[in-house]
Amino acid sequence: MFRLFAGSIKEVVNAVSKTPSQLAFEVPSSFQTSAACVAALSRPARELLDLLQQAGAEPFFVFDGAPLPAKSATEVARRQAREEAARMAAVAGSTARRLCGAVDITPEMAAACIEQFSPLGVKCIVAPCEADAQLAFLAHSGRVDAVVSEDVDLLAFGCPRVLFGLDVRRGCGQEVRLADIGKSRTLTPYRLTPETLPDLCVLSGCDYLPSLPRLGLRRAAQLLHRARGSVPRALQLAHRDGISVPEAYLREFIEARLVYTCQLVFDDDARRLRMLSPLPAFARNVRQLNACSFCLLGPISSTPS
Repeated sequence: MFRLFAGSIKEVVNAVSKTPSQLAFEVPSSFQTSAACVAALSRPARELLDLLQQAGAEPFFVFDGAPLPAKSATEVARRQAREEAARMAAVAGSTARRLCGAVDITPEMAAACIEQFSPLGVKCIVAPCEADAQLAFLAHSGRVDAVVSEDVDLLAFGCPRVLFGLDVRRGCGQEVRLADIGKSRTLTPYRLTPETLPDLCVLSGCDYLPSLPRLGLRRAAQLLHRARGSVPRALQLAHRDGISVPEAYLREFIEARLVYTCQLVFDDDARRLRMLSPLPAFARNVRQLNACSFCLLGPISSTPS
């Protein structure tokens, strides 16, 4: 999987303000085919690049890096899905859609893309782990002004501005500002905030921790509302409501929560690896956490001080 961010979008998206800004893009997975960079530069991708360049943008691709330990169970399931897609493609005559779903993007394919992009003036970087966290770092640090994605996790990672549903041909999309998330009435009476959004994402089930039985988004929001935002209290209420809560769940919750705030990223100014954000105070005082807990965030050799 790879993501793209770019420069001036004055004429790219009608949904964003008309002032020049930096914009980060998530390239749809349909661009990721076994033909490596040839497919990545096929008509849909080239239309996107042309649109950006016509608007004065400077494309910059961010590739996924090493597998994230916290996501190992999800990756196993996705690998099985790719294998099934490959089997179905063989049975059904190798249709393009099934083939796209069957492909695992390898480091060699990423290297081929980077080699092909360079002559076009397209910059590339490989994230330490997930491109999502790297894009969030770029947004946090002011290197970009917005991120384009179909993945709402970018908001949970703390991206201030995300543009969903980019229509390349029309040059428009739907902008969501993290600061405005409290105005949402979708989960009333629960009031979302940028700080509590990751709690809701983890409690309702995410890539880093499966949800508890019978606990979806709306019920998770109700529990957090009743608990006044306290996750331990929400779990007590869930248990009282008949939901089975394993003994290790709170520790696993905190570990998954840290993935959204402290995943390993690359600071291109300092030329070093760092956490997306400093370790929050609540995590420093959780006795259940250990060095293995922090290893889930990426290749960190020891528990942060």
